[in-house]
Amino acid sequence: LLLGVAPRFNALILYIHTCSLHGAHWMLCDGSDTGLCPMVRIFNFYFLFLPLHHITIYDCFGRRSHTQQNPNANTDTHSSNITSWPMWPVWLFQWQSVLVMLGAMVGKFDGDFWVEGTAMYYVSSNTDEGVGIFNPDILFDRVLPSRILTWSALAVEVLAPFTIWFEKTRSVTLMVLLSIFIGMDVTMNMGTFEFYNILGWSFFLIHREESPPAPPNVSNIKGNNGSSPPSTIRNKVKKLVSTLQSVLGLMCFMLFFTSSFLLAFPTNALLGISPQWVQHRLSEPVVEFRDDVLDHLLPIVYNLELYQGEWTLFSGGFDGERQKLSVKAVMLDGTTMEWQSINWSKLPKWKRKRYYNHMNYFKHVADEGSEDEQYDLLGVIAESALGTMADDLSYLSLH
Repeated sequence: LLLGVAPRFNALILYIHTCSLHGAHWMLCDGSDTGLCPMVRIFNFYFLFLPLHHITIYDCFGRRSHTQQNPNANTDTHSSNITSWPMWPVWLFQWQSVLVMLGAMVGKFDGDFWVEGTAMYYVSSNTDEGVGIFNPDILFDRVLPSRILTWSALAVEVLAPFTIWFEKTRSVTLMVLLSIFIGMDVTMNMGTFEFYNILGWSFFLIHREESPPAPPNVSNIKGNNGSSPPSTIRNKVKKLVSTLQSVLGLMCFMLFFTSSFLLAFPTNALLGISPQWVQHRLSEPVVEFRDDVLDHLLPIVYNLELYQGEWTLFSGGFDGERQKLSVKAVMLDGTTMEWQSINWSKLPKWKRKRYYNHMNYFKHVADEGSEDEQYDLLGVIAESALGTMADDLSYLSLH
């Protein structure tokens, strides 16, 4: 992709490979509706519609080719027709990033832990994801610093989805978000979730540029036989093709934006924190309208692996969870042996990052509907851990 060798074909292969990998190894995935894996699939799909042939190392990410075409032009302006590209793929990245932040923000008000300022303590102390490479006690195990971190993160999530749209506050918003995501990466263990968020928000640095002035109208110039010259016909054909491309692009944007908005906008969470009279009047018609529209869109969404849920990450009612598994082997003579899943907080700091997929596996193996995976795990333990003693095994139990 970076070298520009069949970039769109390689991007398509990357998207198909990602969907296949997540489908075949769902036990290692971080989330099905929200989390790292849905964001990876969605971003990889949107990636197909970017000007990949102008974003490569070979042409200095579009700057070299533009300079060659416009030697007298400023390298920061891309006014040539060859380097122009529609904005709707950029809008998809922008709105997806905002929807993730909106869901996280609304979800945090559905409970008391974030409002009271105790959420950071629970997340850092009681969750496997809260164990990073930098968790100083002075920040997370002290009341005042922990509350300041909690309320600061909540304030950013409340303001960022709105301040990002204004040019005067956009730079400050992006700088604050960058510091938040880097802080999440060093203090938590969420894979590359933070970096995909940084990628999504960085699309707000891309601006629409005004088209250059149109050339003089030559439609009235006739040839010797009274017909329009070939150049005029070519211009009309180009204009028609450009119009059709714009209409098709707008239709694609409306399809993907509508499906993403209806799936990811925190409608249920927002209604849940609304006054009773709002829930009584709006809950049924709003949810019914959303479900009716999604009935027509979900087949497309599922086939393209673009399904997502409301991103109410670490919601206000979340007081932490750290689920551990243990396997107990009872031998024929009555003796017992026991194994336990990894205690992530006891691992060296960098191993916590390296074993991220292992953490997801042990998290999902206890899920409802994972009976086949549980039997596979017990079989591996019986074969590898017990060895020759497997013939003396009475039974294995998983807790």
